[in-house]
Amino acid sequence: MSDAILGVLFGNLNTLIQREFGLIWGVQHDLETLSSTLTTIQTVLEDAEAKQFNDKSIKNWLSKLKDAAYNADDILDEWRTRFDADDHTPFSTNSCINQVPCSLKHIFRHLKSLVFRYRIAKEIKEMMQKFDAIAKERSNFNLIEGRTAERVAQSSHSRVTSSVVNEPKIYGRETDKEKMLHVLLGEGENVLHDGVLVCPIVGIGGLGKTTLVQMVYNDERVVKYFMARMWVCVSEDFDVQKLAKLMIESLSGSPCDLTSLDAMQCRLREMLGGKKFLLVLDDVWNDNQSEWNRLKSSVTCGAEGSSIIVTTRLPRVASITSTIPPYELNFLTQNECWELFKGYAFGLGNEENPNLEKIGYEIMQKCGGVPLAAKALGSLLRFSSDETQWEAIRDSEIWEMERGHENMIMPALKLSYNNLSPHLRQCFAYCSVFPKDHLMIKRELIHLWMANGFIQSDGRKELEDIGESVFGELVARSMFQDIDKDEHGNIKFCKMHDLLHDLASFVASDECLNVNATEATSISTKPRHLSLSAPQCNSISIQFLSSHKLLRALIFDVEFGLDISEPDLLIICRLKCLRVLSLDGFRVEALPSSIKNLIHLRYLDICYCNLESLPESFGHLRNLQMLDLSRNNLKLLPASFSNLKKLRFLNLIGNTNLIELPSSIGRLTNLRVMDMSRNKFKMLPSSIGDLEQLRFLSLSHNEDLISLPDSIGRLRNLQKLDLSKNNLKTLPSSIGDLEQLKFLNLSQSQELQFLPDSICGLINLRTLELRQCLDLKALPKNIGNMRNLKHLYNDYCRSVNEMPFSIGKLTCLEELEEFIVRYVEENAEQNEGRDGAGIEELRGLNLLRGRLCIRRLERVRNSIDAKEANLIGKKNLSYLELCWWTEVKNIDHEAIIEALQPPSNIKELRVEGYPGVELPNWMKNIGSFVHLTKMELRELPNLEELPWTNGLPLTVSLQVLKLEFFPKLTTPGAAGLANLTSLRELHITACDSLTSLPKLGIGSLVVLKISSCKAMSSVSEGLQHLTSLQELTFWICHELEFSAECFDHLISLRKLKIDDCFKLTTLPDALPHLTAFRELTIHGCHPDLVRKCEKDKGSDWWKIAHISNVEIAESF
Repeated sequence: MSDAILGVLFGNLNTLIQREFGLIWGVQHDLETLSSTLTTIQTVLEDAEAKQFNDKSIKNWLSKLKDAAYNADDILDEWRTRFDADDHTPFSTNSCINQVPCSLKHIFRHLKSLVFRYRIAKEIKEMMQKFDAIAKERSNFNLIEGRTAERVAQSSHSRVTSSVVNEPKIYGRETDKEKMLHVLLGEGENVLHDGVLVCPIVGIGGLGKTTLVQMVYNDERVVKYFMARMWVCVSEDFDVQKLAKLMIESLSGSPCDLTSLDAMQCRLREMLGGKKFLLVLDDVWNDNQSEWNRLKSSVTCGAEGSSIIVTTRLPRVASITSTIPPYELNFLTQNECWELFKGYAFGLGNEENPNLEKIGYEIMQKCGGVPLAAKALGSLLRFSSDETQWEAIRDSEIWEMERGHENMIMPALKLSYNNLSPHLRQCFAYCSVFPKDHLMIKRELIHLWMANGFIQSDGRKELEDIGESVFGELVARSMFQDIDKDEHGNIKFCKMHDLLHDLASFVASDECLNVNATEATSISTKPRHLSLSAPQCNSISIQFLSSHKLLRALIFDVEFGLDISEPDLLIICRLKCLRVLSLDGFRVEALPSSIKNLIHLRYLDICYCNLESLPESFGHLRNLQMLDLSRNNLKLLPASFSNLKKLRFLNLIGNTNLIELPSSIGRLTNLRVMDMSRNKFKMLPSSIGDLEQLRFLSLSHNEDLISLPDSIGRLRNLQKLDLSKNNLKTLPSSIGDLEQLKFLNLSQSQELQFLPDSICGLINLRTLELRQCLDLKALPKNIGNMRNLKHLYNDYCRSVNEMPFSIGKLTCLEELEEFIVRYVEENAEQNEGRDGAGIEELRGLNLLRGRLCIRRLERVRNSIDAKEANLIGKKNLSYLELCWWTEVKNIDHEAIIEALQPPSNIKELRVEGYPGVELPNWMKNIGSFVHLTKMELRELPNLEELPWTNGLPLTVSLQVLKLEFFPKLTTPGAAGLANLTSLRELHITACDSLTSLPKLGIGSLVVLKISSCKAMSSVSEGLQHLTSLQELTFWICHELEFSAECFDHLISLRKLKIDDCFKLTTLPDALPHLTAFRELTIHGCHPDLVRKCEKDKGSDWWKIAHISNVEIAESF
């Protein structure tokens, strides 16, 4: 990585000395000489990098060169910082100088300037001499200038983001998957230990063990078979307490606040007791039998058939964990590997070149059937259609590094690394500062790259945008994995494969280091970037850092609330070369004033530190670019805060005692992002309008904020504005001046009644969020002027009575949560001049996707208007809701709903309040909707029978059916329901005319809930043949009685809940034979039933004695 580090450093140094110091009198010639020397050295760096592994003298030369470059960077950065401070700090800040007459002030300034010029001239001359000596040494090594190796990528500006294969097809693992399922689903003769089957999967790194287990874990059969599933990434740190905590969090989906292993094991027993579970322990390295036994004892409480899958590279691990022979994962066949390679390598114009295909096949053969190697090289070559570059990869000497399948992967990955440009190599290698399997946050990673100078402005694009491009290119080249995206498709998190982490650590050498803080009493190497982890630790010692004064990055990963002492903070404040400091989670009483010594600092993360104030010296951190102060207890920001003029990112989330910003906040003119969510701001200073470079501003969850200053309209570069969950009563008309705004969130603005007309001037707006603006009376009349609007989220705006007429002009609209049909007077003349939109205004909105709810359909007067809405043509809709609020007479409701036919690929359908007596033909032929998985019919007051009474076409997609509030329904169409071969859930609610449950015959049904069917007395026939049913609920069925045999067929039943069934006096006789039965709840039933179920005494106790979780009470 030497060439990458030095390439970036030299680029930065050249820019610095040419732009910042080129005009200083007396040093211009020396600067030109130094710049020339650096350029000369830079031409041989790549050859030196390639040769250093076989020539120790070259390695030492590069090390000496790095030290000199880092030292020069520090010196020049310090001088620039002091120069900026002297140039911009008014004399009034110095009380002594302020007493001096004005003429003498100029003398002081002039003398100070002369001293500055002399000292920097001296430093630059020393630098030049040092680099000259190093440059002369290069002649001893016969280094070749301009060597480019097999470089395919030349810059980060090539086609990157569009070439990412988001979910590539998985090749060659379907058979492996079926074999694993055969084992897990109890179809073979499996050996259990303590009731738990343990199946290790063994194979070399990069072979696809994790991918295979992901396929198994998410298979529908596994989801149905196991009541609980847990996924834990173990890696090299086999800490039983940490793993128990991760299991709890995987089960609950929320953070675990327990601190002792005993408490965690008790919680696991509660959560897993009697349940058949699947636990995946991914990437296990521990071969200590006793530690494995300790972990396994935490999960011996599950039902028989519970399973643990362990993935590992080590046969020894497999031998101590397995209860069955380990599953050894094989290499891909050549055909499988070729298909995988092609999926990544071809697709940007090179797929039609037969020569590339031939060369590509030869490269693929070198991958040895290892998927990660094929994926990495395919991703690399996707960016080139130059045959010579493909040949250079094929013929590279790197392939001679190692031999054999197990060693084939590293040369492939090294080739991918070598073909990155220097700044991409540096950004990739820097990721080794984190532990393996660390969840990297994209935004933080980009800020870290910026802070270390790995990303430089090209004068045209913002640094953050360049960082996005770098990140996108590394994703495109498969350097990152486990990509996690938000609802808009933007990447939030990622990880590195552990082999790529090994590569990053290898090329970073001693530059980047991550260690366990409890073991780091000393570090033999001299890293520049250091992360210290202290999981589950009450205290750490960092005295050893005193000998690491050249550190540029210091990142702590500690348990929340860990104390850090003042002496330790003083040690950190003496690390004057720091560019990055993260104290996230430490409990800090106060920052020492000596923090001002960290003059190079660009990145400071002090969130969750319980800070109540910042020292006045904080303003001396003039190079600070990224500052995270979130979740502290700050009350005020110091007056010197406005000196942080290079600040680009400011996070103040969750400082609930912070009620105002200093009026000087407008001096932070470099700010791009400012997040002030979850505070108690009552007003904002008008100077906020001076932040003209601001691109993102969040003021969400400031409930005391009732107005915004007019100056907010001066934020002409603002692209995203979040004002959600405030009590804003009005918006300033100047909001319409935010011409670059693309995202505006006003959701849950409970006091907001109207939007200013000027808001319709936001012609670049892409997203407008208005969810739960309960008092909002109307959408703006001219909303159609927002011609680029793609997403309009307007759910639960209950005071909005109709859509504006101009909404039909939003032809770019992709998401519209609610469309409310305009109000129509009986007298046609009274409708003239009204601004509301009829349903026909949907005609041009054919890009709509996702969810659409159409309300107030009783206002549609004829089927012609309904047909014109063209719902059937909106092919991207996945959810459609059709709602009537009242019944209007003399309207052909049947014809209208017939004209509202959804597109054939709809996935969810909800019909509410429909007043007709018959459902449409398209619903009778529901089998034509082959992707429909959920259907809900609610409040259909005039429907006496469903259209499926005489049969229903075979439908394999529908999984959930809800029938609610059908007062006249006498049969749910059981004959047709039997053809719903994938139905998993059936809900029947408030069907007051339904007296019995007819024979359903739905063998796939898992959940059946019958609620508020007050006339229903018998369910015996309906429960026949429901062999997959696991959960059964009866609620407010006052006439319900069970026959002795009505549960005979419910062999899979796990959970039975009975509430307010007054007539029920006894339980079915079949309950003792239902071996899967785990949970019984009875509330509000007949007192005789409660007495019969009394433990060890009641006449029905023998029926339920085997159930592990029983709760019975006469009333709630």
